[in-house]
Amino acid sequence: TSFTVFNANIGYVAQVSYGQSSIATATILLVWALLDALGVGVMQTFRSACGLSILQTGRFIVVMMALSGILSMILGIYAEHLWSYLIACFSQSLCLAAAMVPLNVLYSEPLEDCAGLAASVELMLKYVPPCLYSM
Repeated sequence: TSFTVFNANIGYVAQVSYGQSSIATATILLVWALLDALGVGVMQTFRSACGLSILQTGRFIVVMMALSGILSMILGIYAEHLWSYLIACFSQSLCLAAAMVPLNVLYSEPLEDCAGLAASVELMLKYVPPCLYSM
C-alpha cells in the first residue's frame, strides 16, 4: 500500500509544489514506470548472475533501501529544486520495485501451504477497500 501511495503522490507534488505542467508530470510518471520495470529486471538479473538466495537478495535490497533513504535525506537540503525531489523519488522507486518480489516471497515463506490464498487475501484487502471508500 505504501508503494501505491508513494507513486500516486509524485505527479501531484510535481504539479502543485513545483509548478509542472500536465505534460511534464506525465513524462515524470512515464520515467517512474520505466525505472520500476528496470528495477525488477535488474534485480532478477543480478540475483541469477550472482547466485544469491532469496534471503541474500532481500538483505541486499534492504541495504539499498537504506542507502536510498540516506540519499533522500541528503537531497532534502535542496528540496526547493525539482531535480532533488525526482532523484530521491526515482531512487526509492527503483529500490521498492526491486524489493517487491524477493520480500513478498520471504514474507509468505511461513505460509507455504496457503501462500496463494494469503496473497489473494492480501491483494483484496489492499485494493478493494480503497476503491469502495472512494466511491
